[in-house]
Amino acid sequence: MNQKKEYQNESEFIVQVYENRVTCTCEVKQCENDVWEYHCRMTPDEREEKRAYNSPAKIAMFAHYNEPGVAIHIIYPGAGVAGLWRPDAGLSKSLPPDWIHPQCSNISHSAPVLCYFGYENENIMTVSLSETRYDVELRGAVNEETGELHTDLMIPLAASVYEFVLRIDVSKISFSNALSEVSEWWDRYLEDKRMPASNVAREPMYSTWYSYHQNVCEETLLEQCRLAVSYGMNAVILDDGWQTNDANRGYKYCGDWQVMPEKFPDFRGFVQKLHDMRMKCLVWFSVPYMGSGAEAYADFAGMLLHFDAAASAGILDPRYPEVREYLIKTYASFLEKYDVDGFKLDFIDCFAEYDDTPAYNENMDYVRVQDAVYSLMIDVSNALKRQKQDIMIEFRQSYIGPSIQRFGNLFRVGDCPMSDVNNRVGIADLKLMSPSLCVHSDMLMWHPTDSPKHVALHLLNCIFSTLQISVDLKLQTEENKKVLAHYLNFARTYAGVLQEGHFEASFPLQNYATMQSFLDGTLILGAYVSGLLVKLSDSYQGCTLKEAHLLNGSGGDKMYALLPNGRYTCEVFSPTGGLVKEVSYAQGGYVCLPVPCGGRVFLRRFSN
Repeated sequence: MNQKKEYQNESEFIVQVYENRVTCTCEVKQCENDVWEYHCRMTPDEREEKRAYNSPAKIAMFAHYNEPGVAIHIIYPGAGVAGLWRPDAGLSKSLPPDWIHPQCSNISHSAPVLCYFGYENENIMTVSLSETRYDVELRGAVNEETGELHTDLMIPLAASVYEFVLRIDVSKISFSNALSEVSEWWDRYLEDKRMPASNVAREPMYSTWYSYHQNVCEETLLEQCRLAVSYGMNAVILDDGWQTNDANRGYKYCGDWQVMPEKFPDFRGFVQKLHDMRMKCLVWFSVPYMGSGAEAYADFAGMLLHFDAAASAGILDPRYPEVREYLIKTYASFLEKYDVDGFKLDFIDCFAEYDDTPAYNENMDYVRVQDAVYSLMIDVSNALKRQKQDIMIEFRQSYIGPSIQRFGNLFRVGDCPMSDVNNRVGIADLKLMSPSLCVHSDMLMWHPTDSPKHVALHLLNCIFSTLQISVDLKLQTEENKKVLAHYLNFARTYAGVLQEGHFEASFPLQNYATMQSFLDGTLILGAYVSGLLVKLSDSYQGCTLKEAHLLNGSGGDKMYALLPNGRYTCEVFSPTGGLVKEVSYAQGGYVCLPVPCGGRVFLRRFSN
């Protein structure tokens, strides 16, 4: 019979472990500051027949998960909780009811962490797992009958003897800090080191996707890149279109990965021209897609996880060594032949088990898809690094978890064309989950006739990331050119603070109404709601505040701030970078700053 094991402790949470065809032993350790770890060890129990999990009724949604493993049910009082943070929640940070279906985490999708937060941005409870590779299902919710928080996790038996750690943090710290501590904790359990990002990876880039889609060619792109360099963009991402003459936005012709000579007659020469203007080149590949119109399709038609009819392409099955060898050779030979500087590796989250995914057979060398994905990505990364140590590899939400972070060094927000709020929230979520990541915005685009202040808002909503720009630079008005130049210069000048400083995002239910980053005495703070009072502190991370940049990312024309003691000089700038006003303050306290929409203010602080 299935067994339930229950653990209670002085922190008021209860952990229940339900076994299904396994025996699970658990050692409970209290770490520090109300952080608890449950070190679990699973072994098969062959005596037990296959059955659904014998657990509370609402965990029955896990019953489809028929593998041997454990279901974990955590109960905690819901007092003071305001919402729930998940890596892939996007704009949905509200607290759901416990009849919702769970979400899946694995190497190519999301990460196994849930954070309940309070009304003042404080941590209520953060739950995380050391298992970051295999399919794990998670659900965080409120129980309607009791007002308790119910957290459910399903962990499969991934080996004959399988160990994992459940971490529960109920310490009274900010939810931002709780999440960053989970990131550090994951690093202790993963044997491969993170792939570092070069300085170029943190500088503004030009992307061809929204500006040209598949209609790219050498002459047009070189013209855009010359303009991009004048704005301080030092790399271009050549997206979909270089490998096909088809412009129907599908993936029917993915898989051969041959440069179209009609678009790029001499691709190595094209890359050299970019290098001559001191611009790096990253090239897009759709990793899992093998298009039905590709010449190579016949070779791999029997090695697919699934056929995606909408995309007219199959999803390659990485459990076959031939599939992995083909992909690794494709990227390595492309790098050697054309001397590019990086790869945009897309759709890795399509590597999954589908309803029609074939069972394991003797021609495969992995049973689990996620093991094969891990093998593929580490071999791709190593093969490319052997040729070019500072290679850039871009991944995209939602394949952003701690395991796959070992094999990429640019992590971009998922596609959200012209949506400031989605871009801002995606950036914050990535930085909160893994503070050391090199986070990129989704490609920024706007209508050519848009106003300077609105162009500035697009930039300010993404300023805490590496900015990717994807508009036709020839079509910009003179005023909008000034806006772009102003904020790209700001992003480069303060890249260290913006991208590598101590980052905090506040008010997740308001889609992060404020975001800030601090480094070596400099604070940069963006406010994205009109009329909000922002409070500056005397010091951050033990370092005294010396200067602050307040960015008006709202639709209003004023900013309200509470300044710590000191004397201040204040310079207000318009969205185009023009000096609007200079003000001095003899002491700290409440101030109303006349900062136009899309503008910024620079405060220098002097001790009294």
